[in-house]
Amino acid sequence: MASSYSRSRSNSVSSSGSNDCYVAYRDTLPKSTSQWDMLCLEKLGIYYNNQYHASPLDILDMINSKTGCFGSLGGEQIDYIDDLKETLCFDISLQESSENEQTPEQFVLTDEVLPKLEGELFKIRQHYSSRKRMASVPEEFVKVIAQVLRYELGRYKSVKRMCPATEDLYVTVFNIFARMCGVETIPGSLWKNKMEVRNTDVTSTADILIVPVECLDSFRQDYPEADSVAVVSVVEGKIFPSRRLHEELVTQNSICDDIDHKTLGQHGGKLLLHLQNYNNKLTRGRRLLPGIIVMGTEVIFTVLEIDPKHLSQVYSEDPIDSRATIYYSKPKDFLKKADRDILMEAMIRLNNIK
Repeated sequence: MASSYSRSRSNSVSSSGSNDCYVAYRDTLPKSTSQWDMLCLEKLGIYYNNQYHASPLDILDMINSKTGCFGSLGGEQIDYIDDLKETLCFDISLQESSENEQTPEQFVLTDEVLPKLEGELFKIRQHYSSRKRMASVPEEFVKVIAQVLRYELGRYKSVKRMCPATEDLYVTVFNIFARMCGVETIPGSLWKNKMEVRNTDVTSTADILIVPVECLDSFRQDYPEADSVAVVSVVEGKIFPSRRLHEELVTQNSICDDIDHKTLGQHGGKLLLHLQNYNNKLTRGRRLLPGIIVMGTEVIFTVLEIDPKHLSQVYSEDPIDSRATIYYSKPKDFLKKADRDILMEAMIRLNNIK
């Protein structure tokens, strides 16, 4: 089975029933998951769940109950996360700030956000002054957040050479955030997968692969193929919505209401095609393949649950008579303290695979 796999970039499918999510019928699958949409997943019997889970911790609890992976934090992990929570206290809502003034970039950058971050940086340097090894990562996180804000809010200005933040910058932010939370990230471009799906050779490359920190201690020949615990898709941030639109979005129950069908299809494809990259505890019996979608500063945890019989039908021309589901959490924004605290706990739990 492993010989038929290779790393590839994928999209995830949304559950049926939303006209906005539906795409025209296609007879054959595109040869790269970067071209997939939700219909590609539905063709393979893979659907997004019809509602959000409240927290990424709910997704991890689901996986833990079925595989034993991603259990609760241990004593040292609790101490470490509590220390980070006490140190990183900034709480920024770009959507709310952008509506308080006619010129939101002046209010947010000059009067509110950047001075907050400067104070945060000073506090971090004081806190970690006697622990040089840890100092760089929280400092780095705060600095890159300030950089994101300058570029994102620069779209409100007519400033030469200032463009909105791009996907590359959000990849950088997430990599630093993950490292600060004790997990390691690997560029997805290092692992290109190829798999025969419904008689089509499909390739896929993830944006980022996450592995537990202990993987770096072994230097095994197969690293990190058997040790990845999440496949990450990164998309550029969205323009801050109006308050009315924001209130409408937070009342929605489905991921289809917030994310376009192409991004979802691509993410689902990545989860499927990177099966061989996952730690084998996640692929015993009914496969549970975790992932993360990063939209600017918002993070969604996902997991594709699919049984072996269904997989064999996906890889062959046999009729697909099964249904697989992608579950997902509500977006959490690591600019907001309450959300960030939850995300930090969820990220560090990705180390707990024993």
